[in-house]
Amino acid sequence: MSTPRLDPVALKSMLDAGTSQSEAARYFGVSASAISQRVKSLRAHERLHPSPETYGTGVTIINGEISAPDRLAFVQRAVDRELEWALDEARQPDADRKGLARTILALVSEVRQQLGLQLQISKAVVDIELVKGFRETVTEAIAEEAPDVARRIVARLKAHRARRRAVGMAALDGQGGVDHVA
Repeated sequence: MSTPRLDPVALKSMLDAGTSQSEAARYFGVSASAISQRVKSLRAHERLHPSPETYGTGVTIINGEISAPDRLAFVQRAVDRELEWALDEARQPDADRKGLARTILALVSEVRQQLGLQLQISKAVVDIELVKGFRETVTEAIAEEAPDVARRIVARLKAHRARRRAVGMAALDGQGGVDHVA
């Protein structure tokens, strides 16, 4: 029976499932250092190229939480460094200006996409704040006219908050809470 090829997808699945690196090394028939090197490579790749499921969502990418704005800032810094390099190279006397022009255009396109994503995030935050303010205004007005009704509404909002938390969604106040109405 032949040993399985060191498939990065299979390795990542095994490690995500809790298999140790030494067990993975035995499974693939390679040294522990080969697995360690592959893991480093996978982590570097994930930092630079997150999967579509995690990109910009604020979920854990590698050993820590990365918020959408932080991820955008990271990508922006990387694009800025590459763009600076490409512009410096284009200024050299023997530069491949055609190839560098394509690179610069691709990087500028990436900047535009990042700005668009930042705008979408900003609009979503403003929308959440508007909904929160509306909810507070309505709850306060109802509490003034019918305190019992306001308490029942707040109880329902708290139940909704509990369901959101159960599925990992944030509440409108950013802390998972609902304003208390007396």
